[in-house]
Amino acid sequence: MTAQIDDLFRHNGINFSLSGISEGKLFEPSLFGLNPKGTCSACWRGYQAIFAVSDSRLVMDTLHVSLFTEEEGYKKQVGPPN
Repeated sequence: MTAQIDDLFRHNGINFSLSGISEGKLFEPSLFGLNPKGTCSACWRGYQAIFAVSDSRLVMDTLHVSLFTEEEGYKKQVGPPN
């Protein structure tokens, strides 16, 4: 069994693995029109989220997502910085 890529919380330049939460999800890709595809056994969800604190709020700092389509294959896209 392959270990899954963890979501991370970044604080003061240190990454902390998020191994689980007690209720719900921290991020739901479909709410943003994303349909990630698991492309390797280490990331069946198809995405990794990195969170941080900004202005006393929990924010998503970085999102790595696999958006594979049969027509285009893999296509790198860069989203907005905010």
